[in-house]
Amino acid sequence: MRSPWSVASDCWWTSLWIGTIYRNIVPEKLKQRILSDIISTEAFIRTERSLTPAMTEAKPSSARWVWVDSSPGWTEVFRACVSVNAGGSPSRHTWPTGASGQVVRASPASSVHADVCMLMTCVLLTGGVIPPDAVLVYDVLLLDVWNAEDKVDIRTISKPSSCNRTTASSDFIRYHYNGTLLSGEAFDSSHSRNATYDTYLGQGDIIKGMDEGLLGMCVGERRIVIVPPFLAYGETGSGTLVPPQATLVFDVLLVDVFNPKDDLIVEVKEVPDGCTRRSAVGDYIRYHYNGSFQDGTAFDSRYLGMDRPSSECRSNKPTPVFISYQRNSTYNTYIGLGYVIQGMDKALQGLCVGEKRRITIPPHLAYGETGVGELIPSSAVLVFDIHVIDFHNPKDPVQIKVIHKPEDCSLTSEADDLIQYRYNCSLMDGTLLYSSDHFDSPSFTTLGADKVIPGLEKGLSGMCVGERREVVVPPHWGHGENGAGGVPRSAVLFFQLELVELQKGVPEGFMFVWLGDGPDALFPAMDLNGDKEVPLEEFSAFIRLQVEEGKGRLRPGVDPDRIIRDMFNNQDQNKDGKVTEDELSPREDDKAEKTGRDEL
Repeated sequence: MRSPWSVASDCWWTSLWIGTIYRNIVPEKLKQRILSDIISTEAFIRTERSLTPAMTEAKPSSARWVWVDSSPGWTEVFRACVSVNAGGSPSRHTWPTGASGQVVRASPASSVHADVCMLMTCVLLTGGVIPPDAVLVYDVLLLDVWNAEDKVDIRTISKPSSCNRTTASSDFIRYHYNGTLLSGEAFDSSHSRNATYDTYLGQGDIIKGMDEGLLGMCVGERRIVIVPPFLAYGETGSGTLVPPQATLVFDVLLVDVFNPKDDLIVEVKEVPDGCTRRSAVGDYIRYHYNGSFQDGTAFDSRYLGMDRPSSECRSNKPTPVFISYQRNSTYNTYIGLGYVIQGMDKALQGLCVGEKRRITIPPHLAYGETGVGELIPSSAVLVFDIHVIDFHNPKDPVQIKVIHKPEDCSLTSEADDLIQYRYNCSLMDGTLLYSSDHFDSPSFTTLGADKVIPGLEKGLSGMCVGERREVVVPPHWGHGENGAGGVPRSAVLFFQLELVELQKGVPEGFMFVWLGDGPDALFPAMDLNGDKEVPLEEFSAFIRLQVEEGKGRLRPGVDPDRIIRDMFNNQDQNKDGKVTEDELSPREDDKAEKTGRDEL
């Protein structure tokens, strides 16, 4: 018959699992009932009778067991065994003793009662009888293995081609992970919670093995980190999912990293040639942007902090809104006045129109620990690629730059003049909005008649025929915060102008003016045939002669025949189709109105 210790060795794994299940799962009241039932069973009685003599005589071949004097009754031993499996602590259990004191001594001593309990469990499972010389066959599954000399095992799965920064002690990181035992059984996952695990490195906030295994990682890097139990949860384990002395395997993806001492990072991508002005605090700026996290994940919507203020009026800071870049709309705001997150307010200073930058903003200069709903997580680093479309200051004037001016420039445009001009109208980034070349008819306007935006009228004033100009019109001189047609709201406009034709005008309300002193005797000069009356034909010939000789001017842009007919009708007071000298003389009630006005 085989030694009971050989049987115990064979049954070790089986009894281990039964004991574990019994201790951790079976309720206390049920344990007591099971204990009572087991001790009263026939199998237990047979086991006690058959093994007691063998136990007393057995000598260990491995020097593990040392028996002293006689053994206690097996009933007492097994009672102790089941009591331990019912929730007692093997390392602290007091075993029954015989007359000579200690019954069992072992090396290590804490394993004696455990092996006895395993033996008893195994015997019960086999019905209490193991035939002599029986061969026992077990299917063994190795669940874990480690050595006291083990260290954290780091295996890099993938790593970005570009890595400007790696994690270091005192950094704050956000990462996803899947956690499993060495057997592959999962015990935790950040992916199942749809949220990263966020923590400081090297501060003792996580297990020692992960504090070490997460060092030196790049954002976007994926690692397998294998942590031995003495650098994880050790002898205690964690809850019901991580058993004692368990090796842990973490599949880690680093999403984000920053340090509380980090400042804004600005990377200049493109600066246009000829930048003569840079943005400053108080300017109003329009720009496009793409927003992403450090791992390249783009925001679903675009959110920068506060509703966009008007470029012409300022109110109390309104509530936050979401802005979508996909609507092809710039984000418009004042610089340095707190309408956007602190990092962006700082990054928008010192920019040129057309400049492109990449801006990395740590969370303490963005949305901090609160984030923004489901859009921006807590403690997230934000990366913005921005493109400046234009900026201006509410105090900016119209900027006029003369590109070409003819040598003879004695006659220049002014209010009431009728002019013909060519133009291109663009945004400051070069986007063409309108051009006179797009229309079949030439562009005419009367200056001072409120026919064009104020900035364009100012740019067209003082020009001579053939002159070319570049004119920058800020929105408060253009279409303002509402825009117009294809002109975006609060847009700065860039005009290329050329004056093609100039017709000097007459003041509003006049149809004809003298360009000098008129004839001393007006009626005789008008009465070309001397018959003391002037019909329409004669009146028209006289007026046209004055215009041809440069002595008078008709209102430009209006049919001359219509103007002359209207002038004649005004003078023909009795409506008989002719003007006499008496009719031509101004009436007393008209003298005050016409004093100083060179009109017939």
